[in-house]
Amino acid sequence: MNEIHLAIDKKEHELKILSKHRIDQLEALIKERDLLLSETLRKFELLRNDFDYNLSLIDARDVEIQRLEVLLSEEKNRSITLQTLKVQLHDELSVERSSTASLREELNCVKLEHKVIY
Repeated sequence: MNEIHLAIDKKEHELKILSKHRIDQLEALIKERDLLLSETLRKFELLRNDFDYNLSLIDARDVEIQRLEVLLSEEKNRSITLQTLKVQLHDELSVERSSTASLREELNCVKLEHKVIY
């Protein structure tokens, strides 16, 4: 009977050692997992900050693009207006030159008439 108690005690001691070893392994795995989780969360936070920063850059770029598109449109309209005014001015100048030439001819004719009369 004493041998049975010794065998039971020995098995209980072996089970305690095995249980302690298994508990130590599990605790080490938990620490490893916690470190990995902590590192992953740190990297995720850095990534989120980078993402937010890049998103703000994109938003600022989009606002600038919109502003420049408005300016470009205004410049195109100004250019069209200036081109139209240039054509009108050219046309008016042609009319004035033609009118001036006609007036010079009339003046020359009048001068000739005036010379002929006097």
